[in-house]
Amino acid sequence: MNKEYIYPKNKRYFKNLIYLTQKIIKICHKNKIYPIIYGSFAHFYHTKDKELYVNDIDMLVPKKKLYKLSEILKKNRFKTIYLPEWKTISVEKNKLRVEIDGIGFWYKDLDKSPIFKYPEDIDF
Repeated sequence: MNKEYIYPKNKRYFKNLIYLTQKIIKICHKNKIYPIIYGSFAHFYHTKDKELYVNDIDMLVPKKKLYKLSEILKKNRFKTIYLPEWKTISVEKNKLRVEIDGIGFWYKDLDKSPIFKYPEDIDF
């Protein structure tokens, strides 16, 4: 079965953003951290709106793993800004940005939700 790829309006930027996100997710999985993708990427994924711009990737991880992940990303030469008061890590590389938020800070009951399963057809 051939995969059909659909891209948002900023296709080239989006492809580079996906590549960066893949690297971050690989590091997360290696360290037993399993992020949830949300925000504009999730909106694009579900609507397939080719007119949408996806300017960053938003991920959620357990709050207690944020500092550890920030340090791991720094060791892997990622430029990170860790904001403990906002439970957020901002990762930037070549004008690309991935935001990693702590579960339960912005969405209080999300850590009790069954959303933790990966849809099989999202291939990061």
